[in-house]
Amino acid sequence: MSMKNPCNLLPIIIAPLLAVCFFTGGALSPFRFAYLPIMIMISIRLPPRVIFLTGTLFACGFAVMVTLNKPADMHTIAAAATEFVLYLLTAWTAASVATTVSKERALFRISQSTFQGLCNDLTIKANNLQATLDTLTLVQNRLKNTDRCRTLFLGNIAHELRTPLSGIRAFSEILLTHEDLDMKSQREFLNFINNDCIRMATLVNDILTSLKIQTGNLEHTLNKVGTSELINECIIAMRPMAIAKGLTLESSITSDNIFINADKNQVIQVLINLINNAIKYTDEGGVTVGVGLKGCFAEFFVIDSGEGIFPSEQKMIFDEFYRVLDNAANRPIGSGLGLSICKKIVEVHGGMIGVESSIGNGSTFRFTIPIFNEKPFQMDESGEMVTHQHKDSGRILLIARHLVKCLCLTRSLEDAGYKVITTYNYEKAHDILMYTNVNLIISDLGLTIGNNDPLLSQAASKMIPFYQSYFHVEPPGIINQFITGYIWSPFNRSQILPILETLNLPRKKICIISSNMEESRILQTVLSFENYKTELLNNNDEFFTSRRSFLPEAIIIGTFETDQIDLIVDKIKSNSTVANVPLILALKAPPPRDIKLITAPAQGDTSLLFGISPLVQIIEEEMLK
Repeated sequence: MSMKNPCNLLPIIIAPLLAVCFFTGGALSPFRFAYLPIMIMISIRLPPRVIFLTGTLFACGFAVMVTLNKPADMHTIAAAATEFVLYLLTAWTAASVATTVSKERALFRISQSTFQGLCNDLTIKANNLQATLDTLTLVQNRLKNTDRCRTLFLGNIAHELRTPLSGIRAFSEILLTHEDLDMKSQREFLNFINNDCIRMATLVNDILTSLKIQTGNLEHTLNKVGTSELINECIIAMRPMAIAKGLTLESSITSDNIFINADKNQVIQVLINLINNAIKYTDEGGVTVGVGLKGCFAEFFVIDSGEGIFPSEQKMIFDEFYRVLDNAANRPIGSGLGLSICKKIVEVHGGMIGVESSIGNGSTFRFTIPIFNEKPFQMDESGEMVTHQHKDSGRILLIARHLVKCLCLTRSLEDAGYKVITTYNYEKAHDILMYTNVNLIISDLGLTIGNNDPLLSQAASKMIPFYQSYFHVEPPGIINQFITGYIWSPFNRSQILPILETLNLPRKKICIISSNMEESRILQTVLSFENYKTELLNNNDEFFTSRRSFLPEAIIIGTFETDQIDLIVDKIKSNSTVANVPLILALKAPPPRDIKLITAPAQGDTSLLFGISPLVQIIEEEMLK
């Protein structure tokens, strides 16, 4: 029954009953008593005014039928009048009941709405408490992991130092105890002691270098360096070691002399370490060292014909203190820090390092270093040069924990003509801001900052704009901004809907990628109220097997750690079906009041798609103020 116009129900309810009564005896028809149950039923369904009007209409119809029947005596007239009053009284009673029912129904709806609101508030509070608990659990796990790493680190250092110290002590005791040793034996023992001292000094230097890189204190001076000269120096230094093992050591330079923008000594350290490892783990054949061009990078390679590396260990060899077959007999001596230091030095320069190997067929280590540009420039997607020269402008303070992102972003900004000061944490940024004038602060979302952080207060007092954004690095070192919107916990429609409205999604299909099911359910609930169709995924690998059944128009990435976000964005951008889908990033907490988030346009908009153009646009606007 339609309730939009209840008056239309009058002929449906009353007209048939009056017609039946008229043809079955008129005012004396037995069907007239059906009026009572009909009034009871409609008193629950219709408004009071309609019910009273319905009852009055039936009473009037009854009165007309009495008049048409022409009653013979006063007794019949009195009975008809009584029955007429009874019908009117029934109509009034039914209307009163309907009024009471309507009031109770309204109260019930209010109570239901209040209950639903309280349930939603409790759900949000429970989710917030769960998020806090998850955060505390994560912090606890990190503290445990830090403690475990510290214990493992100290254990590895003790293990690496114990062997040479034991040898030094044994040989020194022999020299002190036996005065009748011949000169040859003395020199042999002293040679052992000297070698062990060199080994310990190398280990200590490696540890200090590793700590400097991790804390951002490794000093490196970038200059124009010729790769041919650099490779020849390394070959000359390492050739005696190769000859001693009966191996060949050759160079292979595939392009004309390539110049790189790097710290020469640190790149030599990487090459020497890779050549040293290649010679140590090769018994027959030789080692080839070379370089070639790969985009805007120089790619160095060290190829050996040694024993090879198992596929499962090819990523682990770059971890600190990890050594292949460390417990096997007759293995070459080493600390397990060399490759991890190589990886960190390469990443500090803005490059990448990797290995290709198979058991019995040798290994090939490759790493990239940015080439040196005489005239820095930046190209957009159309191939046009982007020139922004601000030689007289103020400085930009860049804060980024991720070394590769920091180097790539610094290089891109400097290529665009801006002056950049770089640091890896907010404490050092605060110190820099005390003694250096800057016009703009840019921070990577990999670092979190609170409302009461000294740097934020200092920037606010100096009226320095503070911006944050998520930056993504694509090989070979191209920095991009892909996030079209940011949301944060606790999630609500007021922060999500404005972003979605600007995206103009015709089919309203959204994919939510999150490892936290509570977070996924909250987002799904908020979106479902606005008729959005959602798909919940808790595993990024699952995302690419379900695309045939659900093709999203936008993707919400949950509150992952930065490294996990990088992996998710990598896989999304590598899939052609969703590569241009707008990405919305969820944050664990709202940004501080004085920090602005930088967003990129949707991928369908080609006006600002190259590299970090959204950031450049912000910088240009700030510089013009």
